Amino acid sequence: MAGNPNPSPETRFKPGNNANPGGKTSEQRRLEIEAAEMAARIRHAQLSAMTEILKAGGNALELLNGDALRLFKDSEDRAHGTPKQSVEHGGEGGGPLIIQWRDADS
Repeated sequence: MAGNPNPSPETRFKPGNNANPGGKTSEQRRLEIEAAEMAARIRHAQLSAMTEILKAGGNALELLNGDALRLFKDSEDRAHGTPKQSVEHGGEGGGPLIIQWRDADS
């Protein structure tokens, strides 16, 4: 269990105050939603342009560069709440994880 399981009465939330007083404001939440919607529109416009080029027989890869790929990745991360930092699990010395299975009979 995280934190103090038995905080003193002085540090507990008071009755009727179950919100996080230092949390995000409604304006911050509104701006985050608006930014996510804008990112989705930009991503959609870029993918639509690539689709039209492909339909016309062109090479849609011409539109891809480092900036476009970063835009796709960042907007997808934003849309799906992907963490900024990935966690990689490794075995001893950074090698692969070794998983040993045991039969129920053994």
